[in-house]
Amino acid sequence: MARRSLLIIVNEPVLDTAMGRVLEHAAEYVDTFGDLDIEHQELYAVSSVSRLRKTLRPPRPLNSHDPAATEYGPIHAIWDAGRWLTPGTCPAAPPDHRGATPWQWAHYRALQQGPSGGYVALWDLGVAEESAA
Repeated sequence: MARRSLLIIVNEPVLDTAMGRVLEHAAEYVDTFGDLDIEHQELYAVSSVSRLRKTLRPPRPLNSHDPAATEYGPIHAIWDAGRWLTPGTCPAAPPDHRGATPWQWAHYRALQQGPSGGYVALWDLGVAEESAA
């Protein structure tokens, strides 16, 4: 079984409401990329955006060939500002990318520019068979 991690950023100041939105977006991801054989789902971590931002560092080169690699581990999709980003659909890295991938920069920008009063959740999917989603 493979693990697929979703980083979901929501602009909700109340934790209960934010977690409801996280569940909605996780379900939307499963519907959008419906070719996944999901065996289980679970909330892995949650934090306020402002708290997480305090430890955020600009991306640096990683010793990984995984397209989902970030400084914090593999993240396969990011819900940010009303859309899903994936390693294959994210914006380009800035001209001074410091050797980091466009996906690392998309992850960094999503957290850096996320709503200060919002929450970020890491939602894991246990996938029986990975497909090219």
